[in-house]
Amino acid sequence: MPADADEPLALVHRGWEHLRLQRPLAAWACWQQALRLDPGREAARQALDVLAHAVELPAAARASYRFRGPTGEGRRARWDAVLRDRDLSVLVEAAAAFEGLADADADDDAARFNLALCRAWLGQNMEAIATLDEFVNLSAGTDAESAVSAWMLAEVLRHGAGAEAWADDFDYRLSTPWRAEDGDPTALTTPPALIRPLANPLDPALAGQAGAGVFEWIEPPRAEGPLPRVLATLVLGPGTLRLSTPDPDHLPTLRAALEALGRPVEPTRAPLPLRLLDAAAWTFRFPTGLDDADRPRLAMEAIASYYEERWIQHPRTGLGGRPFDAAVGDAADRARLEAVIRVREQLASRPRFAPLAGGYDFDRLRRRLGLIAEDPQTDPEDRP
Repeated sequence: MPADADEPLALVHRGWEHLRLQRPLAAWACWQQALRLDPGREAARQALDVLAHAVELPAAARASYRFRGPTGEGRRARWDAVLRDRDLSVLVEAAAAFEGLADADADDDAARFNLALCRAWLGQNMEAIATLDEFVNLSAGTDAESAVSAWMLAEVLRHGAGAEAWADDFDYRLSTPWRAEDGDPTALTTPPALIRPLANPLDPALAGQAGAGVFEWIEPPRAEGPLPRVLATLVLGPGTLRLSTPDPDHLPTLRAALEALGRPVEPTRAPLPLRLLDAAAWTFRFPTGLDDADRPRLAMEAIASYYEERWIQHPRTGLGGRPFDAAVGDAADRARLEAVIRVREQLASRPRFAPLAGGYDFDRLRRRLGLIAEDPQTDPEDRP
């Protein structure tokens, strides 16, 4: 029976909705299905091209994933019996088939990977992550690279809509009432110059609102050490001041400043978009008058300080609620840890950020966590 003429168009629209909800794999699957039903559907081809060239997303979010095949004669025979009359292009049918194969064989890692892909393509992110977790546990000891790649996919999925409970990177917000007579929020700090207005950052929703504005709260300058960082972005709107930061380390300072006003403080948080997962790493600011020749070195030092001293102390759902220092254990733990680092590495290599990274080498972080053994012949003073 020919496909309903409106179905490919509906799939194109559904794909864009998935992408808006941070589910790029489900978007990809919708557009592929639209092309399967209507090979001439140009809107689907254009959408796939947009996703493939969305360089602001980590590469793991734009990769083309494929089903894995079975290993061993017994498994191949079992798969053939189950899949012989199945249309694997129908994702619900494929998911049911691979779920049955996985349930029938506790050691069939390929069936679990394929089931996870089906669930990711269907937008079932939490279920896909749980299945990828099983795959990593099964495969890490014998195929570490496949386990790492699978967990990189899980790192993408955990920030899609529906998987918020398993996200690791958030926009943390503190809101408090703010009256017109309070003026602008620069008086929250001493000296007031630590909070400064931003030139043209107004949210369209605030445009035209009297007294509305966006400000940046900077750490006090230091004579030595890493570059100062942005503690928070402040959004002043009608009746409310909202402080926002991607770095949970700053929350105590921000909360204390607001509570000193004697007003209620409402905390909220929302998963960061995929393109902003590493937002906290880039919040350092160069001092005015800095020689351009010094910028790469200072940027690299700021990135190193963030990742090697602070980021690794944050507990992560993707590592079983443990911080990085406590997460290096068996082969599955190491695969997950490597996957998290690789996603950050991909984010730092994006065209807009690579120059700002100052040439930071993520192998420094791997050595810090014991993922790369130190060469005993290397002088400790020469090690990164």
